[in-house]
Amino acid sequence: MANAKEGESRAADIIKNWLRTRYAIEFLGVWEQINNPNFKVVESDHFKMRAGLPNFVLSASEWIEKTNAIGITVKKGKYGGTYAHKDIAFEFGSAISVAFKMYLITEFQRLKEEEQKQLGWSAKHNFQIIKRIEGRISRPKRFLRTKYGKNVGLPQKYPMGNLAMTCGKIRASCLKTTFGLRHAAVQSG
Repeated sequence: MANAKEGESRAADIIKNWLRTRYAIEFLGVWEQINNPNFKVVESDHFKMRAGLPNFVLSASEWIEKTNAIGITVKKGKYGGTYAHKDIAFEFGSAISVAFKMYLITEFQRLKEEEQKQLGWSAKHNFQIIKRIEGRISRPKRFLRTKYGKNVGLPQKYPMGNLAMTCGKIRASCLKTTFGLRHAAVQSG
């Protein structure tokens, strides 16, 4: 990305300038805390305190070495360069190019709209399902046959605690199904 912005000779400088900002260091620190159990938070905090000062310079290699970071890698040699996890690459691209950030926002919104169309799911559907469930639970059968052949009368309505618990379980299973569809769509795309 940095190569495309300014050419190979200035790519390292663009990355260093981005790493100098407090926001970039905070972003990298949070990303590493979420994804890297061996991340050295204290070292990251030292960088964060110095970020933005005129004499503060940070290279990707120094960040990796001092903090045990895994989100950015540096390869040396003929085909070397600085590489990053896609989350970090999106943030970097957004920081160095307004056009890239606008494209990212527009594409995200388009994909969310497409997902809603494919799933056909909305808050209205969720409300309708819960109302149907409440309607069925509040009108149980009048008698239940036991294993001994006797009919046992049931109350007209179940207690509200059971209703809430059942609706909660059904909502959770709907969310699992929805997440599964989303997760599969993300993996295949």
